[in-house]
Amino acid sequence: MADIATEVKCAALRGADAHDSTKLSWTEPAIGANKHRREAVGEKVRRDEANGDLQPEESDGKNFGGVVEPRWISGLRLSADYFDIQIDRAINSLGAQDIVRSCAAGVSSACATITRDAGGTITQVNAQFINVARLTTKGFDVEALYRVPEDSFLALGGQVTLRALVTHVAEKEFSPNGVVVFDRAGEITPNAEPQFVSPKWRGTLTANYDYGQFSGFLQTRFVGSARYDNTFTTEDINDNTVQAEWYVNVGARWRVPSSTAARVYWYS
Repeated sequence: MADIATEVKCAALRGADAHDSTKLSWTEPAIGANKHRREAVGEKVRRDEANGDLQPEESDGKNFGGVVEPRWISGLRLSADYFDIQIDRAINSLGAQDIVRSCAAGVSSACATITRDAGGTITQVNAQFINVARLTTKGFDVEALYRVPEDSFLALGGQVTLRALVTHVAEKEFSPNGVVVFDRAGEITPNAEPQFVSPKWRGTLTANYDYGQFSGFLQTRFVGSARYDNTFTTEDINDNTVQAEWYVNVGARWRVPSSTAARVYWYS
């Protein structure tokens, strides 16, 4: 099966009151239209205000997958899915220095927030939400589900379900300003937003057992080895690797007859 979708996320960040913040300092890169001038540092007013020109975010997603249920193994289902998601013109608010740097790199939405005098010198930077960020992620999921036939000795007189799920993130790139791109696949740094980081390999194996009033489960989760931060070098950290980890969860439940309106649970 295949699914190609385009999603538009509406923006509702246009109505905030404008106000001037404290004066900030920044450096204007000596590139592009400013290559004839030396880098200049100045203290200008950063103005926080709404952006009436803010546009909806746009995302394109491609998903391809398939499901197989072999007739010769009753209760077994195998599935695989590939995903490729790209979000353009994502909404973000940048600091004054990032706005100036993005404008120098040719990001028009950043340049629109900068005010210059007749000589081309920056006099004001409007810190507002703009369509400047970008996110791309690619990878695949593989799942195996097996419901043991009740007449099999493996069912132990009840119902047994086994499920394995493996996820591989091949690429996860995030650009907060449309210029600098961070490769977040294969890292678990706390220096970034949790939704932007991911180890390359993750997996879950779960076994559920139901027998009469009793039900229980055993689950193990795998998180593959990763880097603490993909941007770090030996000058930033001595050991930038994070070892793979296994986690185990165990739970049980006993259903008391409905007339008592009570249930007993135990999880570990």
